[in-house]
Amino acid sequence: MMPLVFSGRFGWLHDAGGSCGVVLCGAQGYEQLCAHKSWRVLAERISAMGFPVLRFDYGGSGDSLGADRDPHRLADWLESTRLAVAELKSRTDVDRIVFVGLRMGASFAARIASDLGGVQGVAMLAPVASGRAYVRELSAFARMVARPAQGPAGSEPEPGLEVQGFLLSPGTQDDLRTFELMSASAPPAKKLLLVTPDTQANAPAIAEHYEKLGCTVARASFDNYAQFIAEPTFSRTPETAFGAVTEWLAANFDPGSRRAVAAVKAPTPLAEDGFVDEPVQFGPDGRLFGMLCKPASPKSDAPTLVFVNAGANPHIGWARMTVEGARGLAAAGVASFRIDAAGLGDSPAIAGRPDQVMYSMDAVQDVRSALDCLAERGYGRFNVIGLCSGAHMAFHAAVADPRVEGLVMANLQKFIWKDGDSLEVAVRNAYRSTDFYKGQAMRLDTWKRLLRGDIAVAGIAQAILKRVGSAFKARLDVLAASLSIGADADMTKVRGWFRALSKRGTRILLVYSAEDGGLDELNHYMGAGGRMAAKLPGVEIAILDGADHNLTPRWSRLRFFELVSGFIGQPSSKLP
Repeated sequence: MMPLVFSGRFGWLHDAGGSCGVVLCGAQGYEQLCAHKSWRVLAERISAMGFPVLRFDYGGSGDSLGADRDPHRLADWLESTRLAVAELKSRTDVDRIVFVGLRMGASFAARIASDLGGVQGVAMLAPVASGRAYVRELSAFARMVARPAQGPAGSEPEPGLEVQGFLLSPGTQDDLRTFELMSASAPPAKKLLLVTPDTQANAPAIAEHYEKLGCTVARASFDNYAQFIAEPTFSRTPETAFGAVTEWLAANFDPGSRRAVAAVKAPTPLAEDGFVDEPVQFGPDGRLFGMLCKPASPKSDAPTLVFVNAGANPHIGWARMTVEGARGLAAAGVASFRIDAAGLGDSPAIAGRPDQVMYSMDAVQDVRSALDCLAERGYGRFNVIGLCSGAHMAFHAAVADPRVEGLVMANLQKFIWKDGDSLEVAVRNAYRSTDFYKGQAMRLDTWKRLLRGDIAVAGIAQAILKRVGSAFKARLDVLAASLSIGADADMTKVRGWFRALSKRGTRILLVYSAEDGGLDELNHYMGAGGRMAAKLPGVEIAILDGADHNLTPRWSRLRFFELVSGFIGQPSSKLP
């Protein structure tokens, strides 16, 4: 795996020395966020077969330059696909190209292959046949997803269609409505593979269209598609579908060999007004990955920020919030490093590590490796920032490493993770804070929804009973401690860690969405509203009214980074 930059786009080259190259064209927006880790796994598997592989971020997505608010992005997505082919040829001197695409990426691959001509094959995974139907599908999904309450004044959503924080501008929607996969009259390649879920009703029509154009079309079932395009924490690699891809490649294409492997130059940084993004591989054997965002005009008194993964999200963050936040803070002179812990995003797993890496204490060493990397480059005054499970990682990294001067934890769900704890706490989309349910119980519409069966009464009741029991136990522990007869060991640890950090001079900012279930964890360990933490020197607590757990609405992400800017004393006018 070698990072590379081309024409403002970011990508990865998985070189294998073959003369037949494979370009992976990912999905868009939330779908690709869910698929990111598995997409890397597929690239690794294809590369292991001898095919050089290039996967990339479209303009305005991932680590590439641009933003999803940019108008008319369809042309940029298609151009990104075309440029990726040219980059793979330039980097490796391959003489044959095969595309593998997912969702809209599959449709882009087929379109560009038809335009280029001479492409050996195209594998299409759940391709989008109609851009108009795709926009309708996203609109329906956006309506289905539970939306947070209305934000504060001035937080009206931007024009366009927002899906889990990813925006399709009105102009991009208009362009997509004109896109038809089967409008091209030239065949994309002689050999095609169509991998579709059983629910994709238009699959036979797609196959028939390309057969009429003279293509040999192989078909395969996309089993477990719903588990693949799911919230990143719970997304699972579709082994059967990916197996169909690798088997098709092996049966139809010879990876060949090149006379010499072209030397891969160090990646050119991604630069725009105010910042420079530099890809960095660090840690044991360079297996960990991070993107160092350097300000064009650094401030000598500014700290260095380290952003760690939230849940199983890659280093770009939910709805790309970490990319946009880092670049906005760079405009204020603040450097930052957004990293992937081992087994997440673009950092491959490390042998011997547990599969469940999000709350693993092993991941703390990955954060410390990031600090080592930054220190070697002359950076210091480290502040570590994490959301959800990333807050857990940041907290324990700060406890373990005295180089951490500042700590920002957003919607922390667990101070201490124990074997057997449910991963449901990793996302907290299922159950909100106990105070939220108390308030909802007084509303007439809640009882109407209850009678319709729209509320999961059993699950909510079980969660609340567990919390009530924990709260009662916490009060007993406080009483026991005051009587010197012993208290809960975990509570003693957590409070001791807070006191030690405060005494050491490490400043702490705790941020919670007003209805987030993590508030119950804070109340359990640090008293109602975190009062015991708030009394400590250097500790601040902020509540975001109307925000959800992932800070999905843009206004909540903006407010979070405003809090971060104020906490580090470096306000920025170019936040997301």
